[in-house]
Amino acid sequence: MDDNREQMMAYFLDLVYENDPEEIESARTEVTLELAIQLSKKYTDLNDWKHRANIVQLIQDHFDDALLPIMEHALGIPDLGDDTGPSTIAIAVCHLKKDFNYFEAVFGSYAYAKKKASEILGRPI
Repeated sequence: MDDNREQMMAYFLDLVYENDPEEIESARTEVTLELAIQLSKKYTDLNDWKHRANIVQLIQDHFDDALLPIMEHALGIPDLGDDTGPSTIAIAVCHLKKDFNYFEAVFGSYAYAKKKASEILGRPI
């Protein structure tokens, strides 16, 4: 990886650990598919669901089969008492169905998001 990509990865990982939703939202446009795939590889090293959700948030704009394993795993996010769980579930469904239009259909309360995701995917999550 060249120096610029290494710097970008370090920057994105800092955002993941800082838990700043506004910064993550504004950084999404800087994430290339290549960086999204590299960030997805870091997902499995994380134990904190907020940090995992932050990676899902950062890479959400890229559909790629390489991202599907973490999107599948992200369906198991617990209720964190805020919008993190429902938005992560909604993003994961969009990726698994390869259609961003599912976001609004899934996003809601945590229980609602789990129920709608199960209905759309045709299986319990």
